[in-house]
Amino acid sequence: MEIFERFLIPGRVEGESGLGDLPRIKITGGQAHCRVYLMGAHVASFLPDGVSDLLWMSPYSDYDLGIPMRGGIPLCFPWFGPHRSRPDLPLHGFVRTREWKVLSSGIIDSESTQVVFSLEDTEETRTIWPYSFRLEFEVTVSSTLTLQLKVENRDKRSFTFEEAFHTYFSVSHPENCLLKGLSNLEYIDRLKADARGRSSGDLPVSGPLVQAFMNTPGECELIDLGRAKRIQVLQKEMGGLVVWNPGETMGEPNPEIQGGWKEFVCLESANCLDHEITLPSGSSHTSRVTLSICNNSIN
Repeated sequence: MEIFERFLIPGRVEGESGLGDLPRIKITGGQAHCRVYLMGAHVASFLPDGVSDLLWMSPYSDYDLGIPMRGGIPLCFPWFGPHRSRPDLPLHGFVRTREWKVLSSGIIDSESTQVVFSLEDTEETRTIWPYSFRLEFEVTVSSTLTLQLKVENRDKRSFTFEEAFHTYFSVSHPENCLLKGLSNLEYIDRLKADARGRSSGDLPVSGPLVQAFMNTPGECELIDLGRAKRIQVLQKEMGGLVVWNPGETMGEPNPEIQGGWKEFVCLESANCLDHEITLPSGSSHTSRVTLSICNNSIN
């Protein structure tokens, strides 16, 4: 496709027409590949060799310009969830429905391929969020998937923002899943008027569940006992992790989810709530998450 033709690398970075004929890029590393739509720089698939796709995408999404896709890894910015004072504004910000540009592509080594996407403010975005900014989103594919988001403040004023990698992991069933690494952490229960609690031990996933863990460590694991799979999530410069599954009562009535609630668990690496970021004029902030399959056995 002409919009990213000069960035294509045969066998490593290839252009495709995705669902709804939306343009996307297939990125292949030595032992895996992923697909990223230009709309929202939306990661829709991460498929390491020999295993099923780590990500869940809804079969009920419209795949149309300007309409958010459900599943995969949407990018949330400059707020997470509903806007705190403007419920009329888009959920999770506005960058997930904007068309991003491909900034660069390259082969890092025999096992790793990287594509960088970018997005800047426009006259239209400034009517929603009145600041000048630039985002760079790096997608690096090898046996792991590393996502890095750099936020630059190009405004004359400081601004405060929230951000998240809103990851939908494909699972055998939420009730087969446990989360390790989140014990003894404060969390905010979004379904109980933001009441605060403290976790203890491994977290079973039983929806409906929306718990935002604060001051999270740099590593946690999603254990899917139904598939004997362990997924490791590594975070850097991210202070929170939101665990979400709508369960039957919230999932079935949602036209984008329906019975799909039984097929995913969301672990949303985030800077939100207690960890919103205030960025001075002329400065930047970079956050990162790495997803991988653990080869050691479940115990």
